Amino acid sequence: MNIYNNEKPYYEIMPLRDSNIKRAIIFCGKISKKINCPQNMLGSTSLYLETYEVINENNYFTNVQRLLNLIWLSTDLPIDYQTEEMEGYDDFEKIYNDYKCEMFCDPNIIQGYPITRNPIFRVTNYCYLINKLSDKDFEKFDNALNTYIWAQEITRLPNYHLKYTLYMTLYLSSINQLADDPQPICGSLGDSVPYL
Repeated sequence: MNIYNNEKPYYEIMPLRDSNIKRAIIFCGKISKKINCPQNMLGSTSLYLETYEVINENNYFTNVQRLLNLIWLSTDLPIDYQTEEMEGYDDFEKIYNDYKCEMFCDPNIIQGYPITRNPIFRVTNYCYLINKLSDKDFEKFDNALNTYIWAQEITRLPNYHLKYTLYMTLYLSSINQLADDPQPICGSLGDSVPYL
């Protein structure tokens, strides 16, 4: 559950160091102005990007996928990526006025997650902290994040035997990648190991 409030309906994200992003904003928005359904009224996490060059298959990962991975990491909710052509807009505020979600979390409701939990705001903090990493640590974190997201994607598989084996392998691998001295998750048995 992503919690937004009327005081801060969107958050500007610091672009990551190797991206072509000029401006990135995350907000609770409608899936489309054209769709009139309950899910569209509740809104979804929307990502607005201004880039220095057109997003294509060569720069998609650094400009879009890494941010989607951070959103999944902070919210623990799967990302279903959908795009919509935005024509006739020249700034974010006009887009926000047309696509903003009209329903916000009511602070008087006492159920679900605590009001203080704000996973979307964590994305802005993650971007800030990731940019402070050294190049080596940035690469380690990026690889570990990708492995963790692959593990999360596998949890959506229908075969639970396959799902949990692969999930645990990738999950442990993502932790191992962050170690100063990574070791194999499952080392091979050498001659020095006695057989039972």
